[in-house]
Amino acid sequence: KFRRTISQMISSGDRILVAVSGGLDSVAMLHLFNILKRGSLDFSLAIAHLNHLARGVDSNNDADFVRQLGEKLNLETFIEKVDVKRVKHASKTSFQETARNVRYSFLNRALNKWGGNLISLGHNADDQAETLLINMLRGSGLLGLTGSPAKRNHLIRPLHDCFRNEIEGYAEMHDLEYCSDESNQKKYYLRNRIRLEFIPFLESYNPKIKSTLIETSRLLADDETYLQEQVDKLMIQAGDYTQKLGFPM
Repeated sequence: KFRRTISQMISSGDRILVAVSGGLDSVAMLHLFNILKRGSLDFSLAIAHLNHLARGVDSNNDADFVRQLGEKLNLETFIEKVDVKRVKHASKTSFQETARNVRYSFLNRALNKWGGNLISLGHNADDQAETLLINMLRGSGLLGLTGSPAKRNHLIRPLHDCFRNEIEGYAEMHDLEYCSDESNQKKYYLRNRIRLEFIPFLESYNPKIKSTLIETSRLLADDETYLQEQVDKLMIQAGDYTQKLGFPM
């Protein structure tokens, strides 16, 4: 799945900055990239890690783990510390939204500093299903139900079609070491409650509910793409008609 997905995303000569938190998904993704690099594609890799300073010693240990991983693989590694809690208080947004904004800002800066052209993120198929449910519960239009694409501009998600249990099996097969984030088990985060409680409940009705949700999201994405194409055509026609009438654009 990784090889098939990545073949549609990268070309020889690409410089790929891999976002590595130290967790299962990102470590497996980096390992897969290194295996793929031995093949016919010629691309460069670097690592980026943001220390959110949110979990005390554990956050620093994760950063040390990623730094050592970069040294082991002989890859340039960018690590930055940001007190996300402090930024959150100043911005008055949720911690998760603040962390996301800070993380993407850091990744883009690191990409520019390194001279790369792609940022690789570790989102997997389970994440897609969870996001769809989150947006449904909060209320969303069509766009919010389409999920994150495998590639958008310079952001790629090579694990887009890989389920969490598949990634776990891969890590076990290759005896990969990675960091565990205990906050993923805390149920005061909506995403965690959906992953730990709601999806298992839905699986009692449909054991393949995650695949069903992902397929639904893909169909909705096709609808959104079609509708946007029609809007674009109508806007062009409206512009041509306005010009014929002599109105300024």
